[in-house]
Amino acid sequence: MIRYYQIDRPWQPLSIIDQSVVTIINLKLNILFERWQGTPYMAGNQCKQRGVDCIRWVTAILDKMYSIPPTNITTLPSDASFHNKRGAMKAMVQIKRLYPHCKVLRHEPMEPGDLVIVGPPGGGPGHAMLVGTQKNTLWHCTPQSGVCKTGWSLAVGHQHIFRIYRAKNRVKLWTSLYTAL
Repeated sequence: MIRYYQIDRPWQPLSIIDQSVVTIINLKLNILFERWQGTPYMAGNQCKQRGVDCIRWVTAILDKMYSIPPTNITTLPSDASFHNKRGAMKAMVQIKRLYPHCKVLRHEPMEPGDLVIVGPPGGGPGHAMLVGTQKNTLWHCTPQSGVCKTGWSLAVGHQHIFRIYRAKNRVKLWTSLYTAL
């Protein structure tokens, strides 16, 4: 039986002063998340409702958020975090290069749209998730459930947080969300 622990970092709403912008971004993020919901897990693929893996699902959402053409990212085997830590770390760095307008969060609360990279203790990064717009929710793609919304917890002994990334100027970068979808 797998046990879970609550993430020790708080969730908070988007820290954007203009609440009308917050409402619009949350609505559009929800639309993006829900359009992918139920898509089955399929390694190396990125096709809504047909199959996607965790990293390609995250990049599909981020590409829409950043209003950039679909990115091409290398997919590693799901157990690479154990036997290829260096390759797994390179993949995480590749994400930072693909989305240069983001910063690493050190101790700040997590907000909707933040990218969370987790992996096993003693291993490398192995899984990518996005923070949801509803309090204490995460969206990700797993082999068991496909694209789904889950609670604010990670598997004990299986996952810990490697990095959390946030777009530096979300209002400017995500303005395409007002009209594109």
